[in-house]
Amino acid sequence: MKSEWWDNQWEESEQFLSWTGENCQEWRRLLAFNGSLYVFASPQMSWGVEGEIRKRFNVLNRITWRKAAGKHLGADKAALRGYFPQTETIIFAEQINESADSSAPAGYRQKCDEAARDVFGKYIAQVKEE
Repeated sequence: MKSEWWDNQWEESEQFLSWTGENCQEWRRLLAFNGSLYVFASPQMSWGVEGEIRKRFNVLNRITWRKAAGKHLGADKAALRGYFPQTETIIFAEQINESADSSAPAGYRQKCDEAARDVFGKYIAQVKEE
C-alpha cells in the first residue's frame, strides 16, 4: 500500500472513478476541438479509467508501458501473492466530434487516412495498373 496521502484519498474505487469522470469533463472543456490526451492508469484500475474516458472521448490506443527499472526488479517475488506489476497502461484518446454524429472522431483517424493516401496513393495506383 502507498503511504502518500494522494494515493489514499479515496476510500472506494468507485470514488476514484467518479473523480476521474469529473476530470474527463474538465479535459473536454479545456482541450481544443481536435485535442488529444494521454492518461496513465494502474493495472488494477485501467479498465475503469478507460471506461470513464470512453464515455467522453474516442479512445484511439491502449499503450502498455513496460518499466525497465523500478521496485519490481528488487521485489521478493516468492513472497508476493501475485505478480508484481512491471507495466502501466496509457490510454490515448481524442475529443469526440461535436457535429451531427457525436460518435465521430474529431479528426485524428481522418488525418491519418489522408496522410496514408498522400504517401501511398501513387504506389497503390501503380499496383492496380499492373
